[in-house]
Amino acid sequence: MGRFLVGVVVGAAGLAACAYVYVHYGYMDMRADQPAGRIERFYMRDAMDRSVDRHAPKMPNPVPPTDANLIDGIRVYKNNCAICHGGAEKPTAALNRGFSPPVPQFLKDAPDMPDYQNYWIIRHGVRLTGMPAWEQVLPDSDIWKVTAFLSKMGQLSQLSPEVQGAWKNVAESPAGAQAAPALPAEPPNSAPAANSQPPKARRHRH
Repeated sequence: MGRFLVGVVVGAAGLAACAYVYVHYGYMDMRADQPAGRIERFYMRDAMDRSVDRHAPKMPNPVPPTDANLIDGIRVYKNNCAICHGGAEKPTAALNRGFSPPVPQFLKDAPDMPDYQNYWIIRHGVRLTGMPAWEQVLPDSDIWKVTAFLSKMGQLSQLSPEVQGAWKNVAESPAGAQAAPALPAEPPNSAPAANSQPPKARRHRH
């Protein structure tokens, strides 16, 4: 029995040493455009779900799924989430191909977790993925509103015409977008002043 226990301890220490060497000396491929290895898939496949099950406190969503709240949630989703998780105009986000593990595409596979778990994930993010923690970016009310909308993404066709219209309108014209003001027409045969300089190219922020 003693020899068996010693063998178990030595074997575990050997595995730990091998893992340390593998990671410490850069043998682990950290590129996001490469598929995860067999060991990573085996250990991490259910790790997030189990972690959320253990850590996310069960609480009701304080934001009722009214049309107004769902429309606000749509705008939050469009402005912050659609670039990775897909939107009405692009159900499959282009950035999805650059993530490992792949990012869930909610228009094809709607989230089915309880609201409190989705809220926990959005608020705190997911380590070792591209999912950031939004608690320092969005107010808590917006996180709950987008959570309320996520719970309805699999039922978009059953939502009110106002909410469906907001989803389509946001897809066509993002929130906050404004039409550029019209430039005044130049007088005919106008010549530039002698000391005038050519206009500088505008720089657009993204």
